Amino acid sequence: MKNIADPLFFFACYTTVFLAILTFTLTNMAGVYIVSDIGGSPEIAVYTICYYGFGNAIGVPLGRALRGLFGTGRLLVYCLLLFLLFTILCGTAPTYPIFVGYRFFLGLVSGPFYVLIGELLETNSTPEQKHSVSATLLMLFTVVPALGAGLGGWIGYESHWRWLFHITVPIIAWLAWFFWRRIRDLPPNPSAPPMDGVGFWFLALGVFCLGTVATTIQQLDWYRSPTINICEVVGGLSLLFFILWDLHHPNPILNVRLFKNLVFCFSFVNIALLFATYFGSIILLTMWLQLYAEYTPLWISVLIGSMILAAAIPSVLIHKRYEHLDRRIPIAISLVLLATSCFYSSTFDVEINFGRLAFTRLLTGFGLAFFLPPLFQLCTRSVGAAKTTEGIELFQMARILGSALGGGIFLIVWQRRQVFYHYRLGGALTPLSEVTQQFFVQAKRFHLEGQYATAQLNDYLDRQATALGLEDTFYLMGWIIVGLCVLLLLTFLIRSPETRSFRAG
Repeated sequence: MKNIADPLFFFACYTTVFLAILTFTLTNMAGVYIVSDIGGSPEIAVYTICYYGFGNAIGVPLGRALRGLFGTGRLLVYCLLLFLLFTILCGTAPTYPIFVGYRFFLGLVSGPFYVLIGELLETNSTPEQKHSVSATLLMLFTVVPALGAGLGGWIGYESHWRWLFHITVPIIAWLAWFFWRRIRDLPPNPSAPPMDGVGFWFLALGVFCLGTVATTIQQLDWYRSPTINICEVVGGLSLLFFILWDLHHPNPILNVRLFKNLVFCFSFVNIALLFATYFGSIILLTMWLQLYAEYTPLWISVLIGSMILAAAIPSVLIHKRYEHLDRRIPIAISLVLLATSCFYSSTFDVEINFGRLAFTRLLTGFGLAFFLPPLFQLCTRSVGAAKTTEGIELFQMARILGSALGGGIFLIVWQRRQVFYHYRLGGALTPLSEVTQQFFVQAKRFHLEGQYATAQLNDYLDRQATALGLEDTFYLMGWIIVGLCVLLLLTFLIRSPETRSFRAG
């Protein structure tokens, strides 16, 4: 491939990846304003993130599968034009279900970006540039989700949520024009194998159906819902058929044979679970602060900004130094920092102050800076140079699905613990109990009587229940990370040639 790189080319490549990741979480805090405008409740606002992630994960394998048919340049431009179309549709959606559908397709058409941009950067980078290119991409994967959450909340609060999509339209249009002018003549590969269409449809059906189960099972009343039962059966069978088909196909859409490598499995599990806790913490904390702790999106964005700085600065300074370390060392540092952040967050209450919140976000930011580069290196180097692209595809799948499922599942855990504590605490607040009578006496001094006093008491009960539910959820996240620490320790006991990938060099 002819070298076509210049600073503007690199800027366009990074901006494409930046927009795909930013769009993922752009509706996090803004989701409250979206559902209040076009129908819905805050409990289902997370669907905009989850379904974008499901579409994104399904679209990832299409980058490698279709570039042989269209060529890298033309396929990237086609995906950008579709990305532009669905961005416009999201900004004009009349109802929430339609909006979520557009978000799914927005994620689907942006899925190939990661493989296509990765190929362009790899091909057009000099050996001296490769370290900085890798560091920049990994930093984008780490900090942009938090940036998207803060930016989306600020725009939705200060202006209107539809501007989240309107302001990106000219940028996407410029990217499509730029890549059309620059790389449209890159030829397709005539020797590339045909796309595994059967495997792709099994994968797409499995991810969509099981993702729907994991995300909507709480709102659809669990297994009393025919939709949940059908999706679980169809999704489970589709995923099973996909694995069996993939194992015996000469050119699979997604190479699950890579899971035979223990080091690759280790990195895949860590990436999925760490991104699940990362997205879960962002979604839960921002929603709790916005709905129950009376923080404005501006102050929440300041908190998120502290985490972004804590993650970005070390990522730039120490990326090259990973080459000289056993990869388990930075992973261990990251796990300790993230576990400490989660366990400390489990002590929050309704009287939480800004300083304690900022401290946990700083810990999370430093933890994020340490875990992704070594895990990415393990994903790519443990499978060999010939299968690097396939390893990157599964890396992206782990990151995206972990993020989407983490946000949905941890939100369900939080909601269920809210209900548990509401009933547990509310059981002692009978009309004749001493605590209730004391509250009514105090409320009367503020001219609150009858149903108004009862409503205020219920509001206080909701605040306390949500805080306790949040504590339990962060406590669960902390123990998940402790489990990853145990898994890391077990790698020292395994004597296998594969474990050489952990070592320096």
